Amino acid sequence: MYLSVFLARSGVCSRRKAAELVKSGDILVNGVAVVDPAYLVQPQDKVLYMDRRVQLEKPMYVMLNKPRGVVSTCADEKRRKTVVDMIELKINRRQVRLYPVGRLDKETTGLLVLTNDGVTAQKMAHPKYEIKKTYIAKLDHEFTHEAYEQLKKGMFLYDGRFVPDKVYYPRKNNKFVVGLVVHSGKYRVIRRAFYKLGYEVDTLDRVGYGSLSLHGLARGAWRLLSADEIKDFTGE
Repeated sequence: MYLSVFLARSGVCSRRKAAELVKSGDILVNGVAVVDPAYLVQPQDKVLYMDRRVQLEKPMYVMLNKPRGVVSTCADEKRRKTVVDMIELKINRRQVRLYPVGRLDKETTGLLVLTNDGVTAQKMAHPKYEIKKTYIAKLDHEFTHEAYEQLKKGMFLYDGRFVPDKVYYPRKNNKFVVGLVVHSGKYRVIRRAFYKLGYEVDTLDRVGYGSLSLHGLARGAWRLLSADEIKDFTGE
């Protein structure tokens, strides 16, 4: 296994960051700094990072129904509650280090995946895989037909063109609530799109991520993904 993959599979960081970490010279293998991400780790090798031994962890995948006001990071300099703080998951009495796949902003609620598998996390978050995400937005006033048609056609934002995969009304005869299916991972893109159309988003909830659904999972609760759900993302 390549050293960069080994680090990602061990939950140290994503595979992309693992390559940078190796090149920085911070990874020791059998007491020697290795700077080649393609170094093949052998079963007898002792890999160290920050004086701690790095070992392969059992891959774990968690779905969280994120509440409002919680930040999607592992740690926060302002000491705010993070999504990692909400999950108590241990193997052999040892806390599993989990990392969120992508982010939901502090005020957005809903489906967030966390894992210690950096390779799969990178795949799930990378735009080229175009994993579709479903959101439900509650607006500050009724969404007009003109705004609906404009959003369907797409628009230019400061960081490029945004075109939803689908726009729909999830609640019959309720034009305050709008559903969107998107594969874009741009920062706060849904809020920015509605703002450009003259709307403020009161609440934004992610209810689907690829084949995953929040169905039956209460706000603030979490569960492990099933083998079939994991296979949809890992292909294994």
